[in-house]
Amino acid sequence: MPSAWLALGILLALDVAMFIDVFFDADRVLSAVGNDIGLQFLSWRQFGFAELAAGRIPLWNPYVYAGAPYLGGFQAALFYPLNLVHLVFPVATAINLVIGIHIWMSGALMYAWARTRGVHPAAALVSGALLMFSAPWMLRVYGGHVAALSTLTWAPLVMLGVDRLFTPGWLLASLGGAVVVALQILAGHPQCALYCAVGGAAYAAPRLWAGPARRTVIAGLAVMYVGAVALAAIQVLPGLAAAGESVRAGRTPYVFARMFSLPPENLITFVVPGFFGDLAHIPYWGRTYLWESSVFFGVAGFVLALYGAMRGDAALRRDLLTAAAVLGILALGSHTPAFTVLYQLPLFAQFRGTCKFAAPMVMCGTLLAGAGLDRLIRGAVPGVRFLRATAFGAFVLVLTGALLFAAGAWSMPAWLIAAARAVEATKESYLPADAYVSDVFMNDAIRFAGVACLAAGATAVVLTGLLWGLSRRRWPLYGIAALAVLEVFGHARASRATFRASELVPADLQQFFAKRAGDGRVLNLDNPNLALMLRERDVWGLDPALPKRYAEFMAMTQGIPPDEATQSFGIESGNPLYRMLRLEYVLDRSTGRLRVADEPHPMGRVALLYDWRLATGRDDVFRQLGASDFDPAARVILEAPPGIRPERPAFDETPNVSVVDESTDRVTITATLSRPAVLLLTDGYSRDWRAVAHEGSAQPSYSVMPANYILIAVPLAAGRHDFTLEYAPPSYALGQVITGVSLAGLVIVVPVLRRRRS
Repeated sequence: MPSAWLALGILLALDVAMFIDVFFDADRVLSAVGNDIGLQFLSWRQFGFAELAAGRIPLWNPYVYAGAPYLGGFQAALFYPLNLVHLVFPVATAINLVIGIHIWMSGALMYAWARTRGVHPAAALVSGALLMFSAPWMLRVYGGHVAALSTLTWAPLVMLGVDRLFTPGWLLASLGGAVVVALQILAGHPQCALYCAVGGAAYAAPRLWAGPARRTVIAGLAVMYVGAVALAAIQVLPGLAAAGESVRAGRTPYVFARMFSLPPENLITFVVPGFFGDLAHIPYWGRTYLWESSVFFGVAGFVLALYGAMRGDAALRRDLLTAAAVLGILALGSHTPAFTVLYQLPLFAQFRGTCKFAAPMVMCGTLLAGAGLDRLIRGAVPGVRFLRATAFGAFVLVLTGALLFAAGAWSMPAWLIAAARAVEATKESYLPADAYVSDVFMNDAIRFAGVACLAAGATAVVLTGLLWGLSRRRWPLYGIAALAVLEVFGHARASRATFRASELVPADLQQFFAKRAGDGRVLNLDNPNLALMLRERDVWGLDPALPKRYAEFMAMTQGIPPDEATQSFGIESGNPLYRMLRLEYVLDRSTGRLRVADEPHPMGRVALLYDWRLATGRDDVFRQLGASDFDPAARVILEAPPGIRPERPAFDETPNVSVVDESTDRVTITATLSRPAVLLLTDGYSRDWRAVAHEGSAQPSYSVMPANYILIAVPLAAGRHDFTLEYAPPSYALGQVITGVSLAGLVIVVPVLRRRRS
C-alpha cells in the first residue's frame, strides 16, 4: 500500500520521465510550432514578466493592434504565483517548468481528492496518473494552451473543496475553496474556471437534493465563489472592464459561440484516440481540433471506470455519474438542444468551445476508474457478464480494426468515403478540403484508424485476460494498474512535441528590425505577436480580448461585415486607411523568405488637425472614412462635439507637438498652438484612457474621445499644453483595494476558525 509521499513521488517520477529533456534546454519549448505557445504565450510572457521584473505592471499592450489591454486579457496571468518562475528562468524554460509542474500537480491533487472519497491509495495513485496523461490534459500541451492547463490543474481540488462543504467546519472549507478558485482565475483562463464551477455544482447536486444540510452547503458555495472573486479582484475587475470593450462584449455571434462543440462521433476517442488521426503520423481529419475533442484516458481506464460506475461506492458513483452526465451534455454544445439555453446565459455567451466541458468530465471518469480499481483491490471479482462484455468489446475493436485496415489497404467502400467527406462538409474541420478528395490520404487515414482500433483491441484483450485471472490469484492487479498507467503515458509521450524558440524569429526578420527605426508599425502576416517579444509595433495580433472597435474597423477594411467581427479573421490585404495606423511595411514569409512591401505615406505618432466632422454611430463613421475626399492627415471624425470652435489662422503657422516621454501605459505630450485643434494620437482608443494636465498647462483638464472610431482624440484650446495620457482603469485601482482587504480578512479569519474547530 503506497503512502501519500510514495504516491506523490511515483507521480513526480512519471512527470520527470515525460519532460526531463526540456527542463535543461533554454531554447526548446513544449508544444508544436504554429500553436498558441509560439503564436502568443512566448511573446506575452516575455513582455509581461520583463516589465514585472523592472518593477512595472503593464496594464496596456502598445505592441499589437493599435494597442490593447494587457493585464485585462486574463491570459497574461501576471498575478498567478506559479508563473513567478518567469522572473528566474528564460521564457522557454519557464514555460516548460510551468507545464511540468502543473501536470504533476494535476496527478497529486487527483490523488488527494480520490483519497478524500475513500479510494484505496494504490487506486488513487492510478487515478492521478490517468488524469496527468489523459488527452484533455496532455494534448493541451501540444496545442500550447498553457493558461487552460494551469486553470484545469486545480479542478480536483475544487471538487475536494465541494466535498468538505458537507462536513463540519464548512465555513473554513469554503474559504479554502475560495483560495483554490481564486488561483484558477489568476491562472489565466476564466472559461475553464467557469466550467469547473459548473462541474462542482453538478457534483454537489445529488447530495443537495437528498441531504439535510442544503442551506449550509449552498451558503458555503456562495462564500467559496464570491470569496474567490474578491481575492482575485485585482485581475477580475480589469478583466471584466477589458472584456466589456472586446469582441467578447455582450453576446458573441451564435456562429462563433457554437465553434468547437464536442462532435458526437469523437466519443469513440474514449477507447480509440487515433481514430481520426493523431498529432504525429496522420493529420487529424475530424471536426474541430484534436486537443479540443479527444476524451481519451485509456482503454484500461475506461473499462475500470465502467466497473466503478457499476460496482463502486454507491454515493461516489452517484455524484460522479451525475457530474459526468451534465458535463458531457454541455460539452456536446450545439449538437444538443442544451446549447440554445446555454447561449442565452450572459457569461456562457461570451465564450466558444463548449468542448472544454469534456476536461472535468474526463476527470470524473478517472476517479470512477480509481473507484473500479478500488473494488478490485478490496477483493471484488468481475462477474461473468462484465468479462463477457469486455471480451466482446475487444472482439469488436479488433474486427473493426481489421476491416478498416483492409479497406484502407485495398478499396474503400462508398459509404466510408461518403462518411469521411461528410466531415468536411460540416466546415468544422481544419484540414485542407483537398485532403478529403485525395484517395491516397483517405486510404492512409482509414488504414491508420484500423491500426488504432487494433491497438485498442489488443489492450482490451490483455485487460480481459488480467481481469479473468483475478478469479484465481491476486497478482493480475499489478498488471491492471501498470497497464492503465503505461497506456496513457505512452499515448501522451507519442503526442508530445517541441520546437526551438529561436526559430520564431528567423535571421532575415531580425536583420530587418535591426535596421529600422521610429515608431511606425508593420503588418507581420506570419506571426504578429512577435511584436511583443521584439518590442516592435504591429497593426495586427492574436488575442481573445481583441478590442471590439478595432476588430470592427479591420473587418470593414477587409470587406467583412463589422457585426461579424470576431478574433477569428486574418488580414489578407492592405487598405489606404492603414496609413492612420502608422503602417510602414507589410512582412510576408509565406514563401520561406522575407518579403517586405513598403506602405505609402504613414502618419506620425501625433498630429494637430483643424478639420473635424461629427458622426452618428459606427456605420456613419465608416461611411465618412470611406469617402473619396477623406484624408486622415487633414480631417478627423469624432462621435461627440469636441467643445472647441474651429478658427481661421491669423498667419501661417507650423504646429508644434511632440511626444516627450512614454511607457507601456503612459504618453507625455507637449504642444503649442495659436488656435484650437484636435490632437490625434494614432494609438488605440479605450474608455479607460485619461489625460492628466501638468502644472502650467493651458487647460486644467482634458477630455479623451474616440477619433476615426479606433484612435485617440484630445481637443486642445490655443496655448501651450503639457499633459500625460495614461491608461488607468478605475477597475484596477478598485480591484487592488478589494484584493488587499480580502487577503487581510483571510489572514485574520482563518486562524480564528481553525482555533474554534480545534
